[in-house]
Amino acid sequence: MKNMTRRNVKRLAVVILAGGISACNQSSTTATPTPPPPVGIARLVSVATNDISKDPQLLNIAMTEGKALYEMHCTTCHGIDLKGVPDTHTPDLTDNNWMYVGDDVDTGGATHTAADVEKTILLGIRAMPKITNLGSQQANDAKNSEIKNLADMPAFSPKGEFPLSDREIADVAEYVLQLGGQNRNAQAARRGKIIFENKGSCYDCHEQEGTGDPAIGSTNLTMPSLYLYGSTRADILTSLKTGRAGVSPAFQGMLKPEEAKAIALYVFSQGGSGAP
Repeated sequence: MKNMTRRNVKRLAVVILAGGISACNQSSTTATPTPPPPVGIARLVSVATNDISKDPQLLNIAMTEGKALYEMHCTTCHGIDLKGVPDTHTPDLTDNNWMYVGDDVDTGGATHTAADVEKTILLGIRAMPKITNLGSQQANDAKNSEIKNLADMPAFSPKGEFPLSDREIADVAEYVLQLGGQNRNAQAARRGKIIFENKGSCYDCHEQEGTGDPAIGSTNLTMPSLYLYGSTRADILTSLKTGRAGVSPAFQGMLKPEEAKAIALYVFSQGGSGAP
């Protein structure tokens, strides 16, 4: 080192410096780049469904994408106008009468939200057994939503699980006509009311006043427009004798989470949360 000239020292320093710069450049090129923020509908993934409407930009994305996704997946059953299709016995999604709702804790279920609709989209109605390969959180959601499977309309018959005579069934039909404000046989309706509130156990799903229970999807019998299988005397008798159990498919696994949110927000916006 003593014999090294000053020029050689300078050359050595330049080599060392160049090597350091090269090493720095090597490090910077191999570092993992920061992923860009999500764009478009993907922005909805990390935002709670009921909070999306608080951001105008996110809401605009949800409305635009949700409408397109609705038209792709839902019109066959619910119609392009969301009014329902009589042949498929599907509900009108624009009338504010929501079924399978009421999860809002603060209002005791009185406030209905887009998240309620999202849950129905993902888990379906009476479609639970078809859902497989759920993650732990999804499984918990499914378990907490088993109430969706409870709203079957039983078939009444003299020898069935809920034995009513033909006369009793006819009397209940007259009482249902009365609940809906339709023409009925008053004497038969009085007998039907007793059966409705006692032996028939109809109140258990439809409530004592016949107004239904949205949480389990039972029909409000005071509003014939909501009868998905018809509200004539013949229709009501058929429903009583044969039972009803419509199915909505579970889109869990068929839709991306952000897609389900977008459809839910779009559909909910067409009906809303106000009074029916």
